[in-house]
Amino acid sequence: MIDRYRGDEMAAVWDDVSKFRAWLEVELAVLEIREKLGQIPAGTTTYCRERTWVDAEVVATIVRRDKAIGHDLNAFVETMRILIARGWLRDSWTNGPCLGIVARELVESSDHDEATWNLVFGRLLSEVSRPEAALFHDGMTSYDTEEGATALQLMVAHTIVMKRLAELGDVLLKQSERYRGAIMMGRTHGQHAQPTTFGAKLLNYLELVRRTRRRFADSRDEIRVMKLSGAVGMYGTLGPEVEVAVAERLGLVAAPVSTQILALDRRAQLVNGLAEIAAVVEKIARDLWILAQTEIGEIREPFGKRQKGSSAMPHKKNPIGLEQLFGLPRLVRGYASALLENVATANERDISHSSVERIAFPDAFGLVDHMLRRLVRIVRDMEVSPERMLENIGLSYGTFASQKVEMLLKSKGMPAELAYRKVQYYSAAAVQSRESLLKVLKADVDVAARVAPHELDDCFDLKKWVAAEDVLYGRMK
Repeated sequence: MIDRYRGDEMAAVWDDVSKFRAWLEVELAVLEIREKLGQIPAGTTTYCRERTWVDAEVVATIVRRDKAIGHDLNAFVETMRILIARGWLRDSWTNGPCLGIVARELVESSDHDEATWNLVFGRLLSEVSRPEAALFHDGMTSYDTEEGATALQLMVAHTIVMKRLAELGDVLLKQSERYRGAIMMGRTHGQHAQPTTFGAKLLNYLELVRRTRRRFADSRDEIRVMKLSGAVGMYGTLGPEVEVAVAERLGLVAAPVSTQILALDRRAQLVNGLAEIAAVVEKIARDLWILAQTEIGEIREPFGKRQKGSSAMPHKKNPIGLEQLFGLPRLVRGYASALLENVATANERDISHSSVERIAFPDAFGLVDHMLRRLVRIVRDMEVSPERMLENIGLSYGTFASQKVEMLLKSKGMPAELAYRKVQYYSAAAVQSRESLLKVLKADVDVAARVAPHELDDCFDLKKWVAAEDVLYGRMK
């Protein structure tokens, strides 16, 4: 994902340091459990844990080795085995472990061409003889490491999104209280409909966000799953007891059945949950964008003192944040679609899904994180004009009361079709003449004969139209 939309907290989940640290966490957990089960010598885990680490320089070494062998998991394992075999303690270097690169020999050869560097790396690897190094990744396939590690990363990313949704909910609740009773025109099909309040509109968004958050919370059970069942899922090397214990050690759950990989419908559901969140953001952003149009002018997106709205027109204060928020969801939906296509891997696995996940997970989570953070700022700091809302109500010339008037006329004995057509006719006449519907109706002899003036006035009382607002607030406590 490009830096323009990157949030530091979410980006850190998906950088190479975090990825390889998650891999290392899984590998060390396997050693720990195997040691407890008596499958490997006592002390193996401690020896390996004290001599393995991941920092930026170690990552650079793994990445460089991957370019030579075309397999990042093997590059990681080889690097860790050299660290274990050389026997350095991770905290024994004043400037970081071995200046952050795997071995002194690699430091000295770091400026060499790739062929020379890989010769040095290969020599160090060939000299690995420590039994502890041989036991690192022993009996495991690549995705025995990667599935558990990815689950750990996904759970952290999931937690961040849940936090962002809570932040959005909090700011919507606060603003809904602030604008409780701020009467505005409700719009359906882009037309004036009946009065509502801006507070109620924000409550509607809040309820939508809360429901989305509850559904996204459920996806946590789908992603906290790992496997350690070997190359085809039959535990040909490590037994089920290792898998169950490692999962518990990592705070994960062992998949009931797996192949070389986990079934990918789980992660498809997760990213489709992100797409749903993006759609909710889009809904709110598009609504606010409509209200920000010049002709409506009921809200305005926050605009910085030094911000520029247009390169050509100095007067412009374009709602670019809101527009961004109904543009980026298109990308998230694209990633959701790609994850659905991932589900159909061949037999016990192929690698078609791997490249998609490398891009889709960081980008989809990163984009949703960005969108939620930006929407929080917009809702918190937007300018709202209750005065303009009342002015806009006037543009309908009281026709918003048409349904209540129709109901009143029917209650006074007027046939339903006649009541509907009469109110429809006078509503059009009111707009055309720019006189209030109330005034036009009072001039009708038939209406005056059936309805008392105060009964007709009640139909146009704005406060009575939104009298049930308190019920909505009571439901959202």
